[in-house]
Amino acid sequence: MRFKIAGFLFFSSLLLSCGTGGSSDTGISALIEVTDVEPSYMTIDLVQKIDNDDQGECTGFFIPLEDIVQVTFKSIILENTNIQPSDVQITSYTVEFKPKTNPFIPVRQETYKTTCLIPAGQTKTCSFPLFEKNEKLRFYQNRWFDDFDITITVHGKEVIYDKSIDIGNISLTARISDIQEANEPNCTLNIP
Repeated sequence: MRFKIAGFLFFSSLLLSCGTGGSSDTGISALIEVTDVEPSYMTIDLVQKIDNDDQGECTGFFIPLEDIVQVTFKSIILENTNIQPSDVQITSYTVEFKPKTNPFIPVRQETYKTTCLIPAGQTKTCSFPLFEKNEKLRFYQNRWFDDFDITITVHGKEVIYDKSIDIGNISLTARISDIQEANEPNCTLNIP
């Protein structure tokens, strides 16, 4: 009986030293921690209007896409690990918009591709735009104006072991609306 237990312990220690292989379901070589989210509150203007003839009807518009969140990640190498810690390559992220007060606005979720490398044992800040043009236009056309709780979930993988990693609970709040910016004409904009 002692031989079986000792043999099992020896076999287990060999498995631990092999590391996390591709498509493995157990363990990661480093923990990724979110240390900072900037900004934590945003005011997001959906469209900026243009009125070239001052007749009260907008002659055009453009969609500003500067709504970017900076997230700082820290890679923590696990103590007493028997495998080489891997860099983490971020490949995409999902943004969820949940309205705070208007029950008629649907919860929106969009996934965007990106790239950002978090070196093992180091800190890295990555940028995540909250909107692409068509989604921002959809908010304006449907009059989805409200304060929103926004959650970002980051998707990536370990470079060495090809292990998938999701980093969630990145949160902020934003007022999303048709905001009258300084020097913006007060004209009527109809977008079909």
